[in-house]
Amino acid sequence: MTLEGLRGEQATSEKAAKLPKPRMHPAWVANKLQRLDELLRRDPRRAKAEILKHLEGDLEIVPQPSLAGERRAEIRGRAKATAS
Repeated sequence: MTLEGLRGEQATSEKAAKLPKPRMHPAWVANKLQRLDELLRRDPRRAKAEILKHLEGDLEIVPQPSLAGERRAEIRGRAKATAS
């Protein structure tokens, strides 16, 4: 990436940091995560397609240490401004 590209990315990040964080009800988030977990178990390809509908750019998933029977990961991505 060029220096000009990095400066543009930095300006975009700084502008986004000044915006108020969206607020969501915890029950809504829990429900969406439960439905996503069910879809991931049944149809991983469809789950990925559903996630990508709401993202700008790539989704980065990094496995994290976990206890037996658990699956943990750090997930990073940029949501579309019109994500619902």
